[in-house]
Amino acid sequence: MKRKRDSQMGRVYASEYSVHSLATHLKSLKEVQEFARCVMDDPLWEILWTVNNPGCASCPKSVRFSKITKRRWSRSVCDVYCGVIRLAHDWGLNKLVVLHEMTHLLIFGQEKAWHGREFTGTYLALINRHLGVGPYTVLVRNYKRNEVDVDPAPIMAMIKLKQDAPYSERMAATTKGTENG
Repeated sequence: MKRKRDSQMGRVYASEYSVHSLATHLKSLKEVQEFARCVMDDPLWEILWTVNNPGCASCPKSVRFSKITKRRWSRSVCDVYCGVIRLAHDWGLNKLVVLHEMTHLLIFGQEKAWHGREFTGTYLALINRHLGVGPYTVLVRNYKRNEVDVDPAPIMAMIKLKQDAPYSERMAATTKGTENG
């Protein structure tokens, strides 16, 4: 099946613009990999896979990152077929960008648009869980202003897990010292 037209892409990118500065800049690919490991170890990752890919058992458990070195590339990209995310050389080492690209892994193999309602709902759930309420609230406001369609199912799955204290404590211990305060 062919993917649907990606009619929301420009509006999704425009909505993200003001949130980029609210997310932590990571200093190296090693820090990016550690953050990605925390995201994929979170129970929400597998639940979001199930929400987006009912009946499909193979949830991605790892991803590789590399930097884009060619100057002609101005944005980060996710190759869902190889499980490789290439991050733009400067601004791409940011938790928001990493979560954006990782969200593409969760809607892999579907006929849905790359930045469609399933993507935006899943992305919001990951942002709320891993970046907090501040960036989440700003992005929700921007999505409404830019008329971005959002699937509520992934957000509802995230709300059900919100009380997972042991995971929250582990995440806080892992990211201590990497947040921008």
